[in-house]
Amino acid sequence: MGYQFVLSEFKQISEESDNSRNYNFFLAMIGLCSSLCLGRNYLAMDQLVSIYPFNLCHNVMSSSKYDLGLRRRMIRLVIHLWVDKAPHTKLVLPDRIRIWGEIEKRDDTSILST
Repeated sequence: MGYQFVLSEFKQISEESDNSRNYNFFLAMIGLCSSLCLGRNYLAMDQLVSIYPFNLCHNVMSSSKYDLGLRRRMIRLVIHLWVDKAPHTKLVLPDRIRIWGEIEKRDDTSILST
């Protein structure tokens, strides 16, 4: 079993013990995980959803007790893992293009009769 610590204290612990090598590695891993989700890579996203649940990411992003580098990487992870997904509803756009040759000529009397 590994060493357990509070995430908000990880940067300080890493600075004292190993000159921030483990903390920088942790930041790089979060960056790698967010890069894996680029392009809606659902194979990676399905695995990472259980490792980085939305509540964890949201708590780190919204709390000022975490380092800005960690918060920035969590925001990027949330965007790629939780926000950039296929839409759940079909987006119907209006057809605004009309071809002049296909427009029927209107009869002026039919316009006045209505």
